[in-house]
Amino acid sequence: MMMFYRSDLFKKYGIAIPKTWADYAADAKKLHGAHPNVFLGTLPQDGGTFTGLVQQAGGNWWSTDGTKWTVGIDSPASTGVASYWQQLAATGALYTQPFLTPEWNKDVAAGNILTWSAGVWAPGVIDGVAAGTTGKWAAAPLPQWTAGDAQVGLMGGSSVFITKSSKHQAQAAQFLEWLNGSKEGSGDLASISNIYPASIAGQSALATAKVPALMSAQPNFYTVAAKVAANTATVTWGPDVQTAFAAFSDQLQAVQASGGSFAGALTTVQSLTVADMTKSGFTVQK
Repeated sequence: MMMFYRSDLFKKYGIAIPKTWADYAADAKKLHGAHPNVFLGTLPQDGGTFTGLVQQAGGNWWSTDGTKWTVGIDSPASTGVASYWQQLAATGALYTQPFLTPEWNKDVAAGNILTWSAGVWAPGVIDGVAAGTTGKWAAAPLPQWTAGDAQVGLMGGSSVFITKSSKHQAQAAQFLEWLNGSKEGSGDLASISNIYPASIAGQSALATAKVPALMSAQPNFYTVAAKVAANTATVTWGPDVQTAFAAFSDQLQAVQASGGSFAGALTTVQSLTVADMTKSGFTVQK
């Protein structure tokens, strides 16, 4: 994850790149107070973003010990991140529509939302919803929960597979390994499709590649991205990620409507996720 920001509007409003999330909160409140239609960023309401921020804080929603699972959705690291965002949202300084809704897209295009904390693949997405802002963005390391800590979380990702019906499974596997793991294959794939490879070789191949159109004002974008990626937290994904993510979005919306706590919502998500895993036959430790 990185923080993508409108470099032209940061300059216009006199905002320095926030080094910590405390800096980010202070900047968000100051900016919105002076310009009520402008927001520094958006309340993270999707599981992908939220878990990345928890990973940055040293937490993990899932972990394993042999065949046993531990679920940490309502761990101190996770509830601490939730409390931060709820407190900042309560000030009115955050945009509260979810990412990539028509409303959010419109305000990003209009320059009313100045940042998006997302995976390194974000430039292609932003360019698709706010093409008129091409060349006005830059990327920086995420603000940190603790000053000086360079760790970041992982947002998004994809995988490849081969169907049983394939007549050339071994060759397909060899091709996919080349495409996703080699310097030539993963580097070319990334430069063409605006994804960001997990492959270290692929990341190094991008050092001399043309940056995404959105980032044309930051020619060292891929160099910055590689430095950030080197500090990505180690992540374990559970067997029911989508169940947990759907429950997270539902519960967060519910507490926003009822006035409950985000931390309390995480406890509900924890229970629902553990119940789902247990029902599916997994051993979950308390």
